[in-house]
Amino acid sequence: MSFHQFLSKKLKNQKWSGDFEHDFIEILKFSHQFFCPNHPLSQTLNYAVFPPGKIFRPKLVMAAFLDATPKSLNPGPIALNQSWSSHLKILGQEPTMINKELIDKTANALCLAIAAEWHHAYSLAHDDLPAMDNDDLRRGKASTHKQFGEWQAILAGDALLNMSYEMLGQVKSKNSSLLTQILSLMGHCLGPKGLVLGQFMDLSAEARQNPASVAVIHELKTARLFQFCLVSGHLAFDGEKIGKGLYKDLWRGGKSLGLIFQLLDDLLELLEHGDVINRGSHQGKKLMANHELAINPWPNNFNQTSDLLLKNCSDLKRIRQTHKLDNLAQVWEPYIQKLKMQLDKGKAELLITISDVIKEHVKGLRQVPSQKELENLINALV
Repeated sequence: MSFHQFLSKKLKNQKWSGDFEHDFIEILKFSHQFFCPNHPLSQTLNYAVFPPGKIFRPKLVMAAFLDATPKSLNPGPIALNQSWSSHLKILGQEPTMINKELIDKTANALCLAIAAEWHHAYSLAHDDLPAMDNDDLRRGKASTHKQFGEWQAILAGDALLNMSYEMLGQVKSKNSSLLTQILSLMGHCLGPKGLVLGQFMDLSAEARQNPASVAVIHELKTARLFQFCLVSGHLAFDGEKIGKGLYKDLWRGGKSLGLIFQLLDDLLELLEHGDVINRGSHQGKKLMANHELAINPWPNNFNQTSDLLLKNCSDLKRIRQTHKLDNLAQVWEPYIQKLKMQLDKGKAELLITISDVIKEHVKGLRQVPSQKELENLINALV
């Protein structure tokens, strides 16, 4: 029995919670039983993947899939968990040709979601290595190389990378070109013209002194996987009928989301850096290295970086409204709002940190943003 067949059977017969995060983690555990070897290597693989954090990328895949599903098949409310729960009820109905096809397509979407999560986990295991970002902690616990050793972390990352492509081989479709499309998409997004190139540019500190170059790195390193999630999720439902306009906007939406995600993360890193210095509140955090502070785009070019962030917020809002991407919006909007609240709460401290970083780490004359400028930025986030 293939994993796709196993998953289709589970979708039909198992009692699910209706909470997508809970159900997906159960499915992810099933996938490790199928694909991980009966060997101590599996301990390292499980450690690198579990607990899987926010499962933001799998949520994007499934939300894109549900947005592609006609309302006649999935008339549930727009919240992701409600749509997922409604979708599961349809899958559990008496078998029909439409119902069986929908189960297969849902299994395809879940396979893509697992592939995205495995690929993300591989990139984190490698990113944390001493030769790269040199992080000792990941998700509140020791990073994989600190727990098991460097060569084990490297090989676990290699395994997860290959497992992500192996999972794509589980995609089942009457459309013979679907798997080719998805493989090509993943290779383009995450290979030497995508995520890998972005990581190379980031580690070499290549041209990160202006917002345009930062945007390129963030697009390659972070947004490319988001783009894969949005496009492949729609392809999983109906790859033959996805229009060029929708395809391009999903691609643009993934780019905008990735840039928003990373630019807000850059801002929050400054806030956390100030928190560690001023309150001694490490809580698993570490001080940003001098080179990280020097290349953070906010102290270097606050106004231009602010304009870039707000432009991408505007683009994402337009794409959501144009194509009625309600499930996708239910994934990204709460996340952005959560970050907005964190920034609003710590804005006074953030201004002090940005000022200190400009004085100590930024070359050349840079103007410290005013309290009003920071407040306008935070209020404009949607």
